Amino acid sequence: DPGPEALEEVGTVGIIRQMARADRGRNIIVEGVARVRLGVASKSGTRMRAQITEWREDRERGVETDAYVRRIQE
Repeated sequence: DPGPEALEEVGTVGIIRQMARADRGRNIIVEGVARVRLGVASKSGTRMRAQITEWREDRERGVETDAYVRRIQE
């Protein structure tokens, strides 16, 4: 079982949108909601908790990124 030390400093908060059984396990569709930076993380038994803050990159979006976003939203 991984512990708090195995977590990455930056990650994505996601919502499970769909789960379905497949021949070899499960198919899961996850929607990314926000980019976050890890604060303090702790583990108690089989549960792990973490304090997170929203992380916004200071990059400007270009034409290529806008095209990808439009394609995904369609």
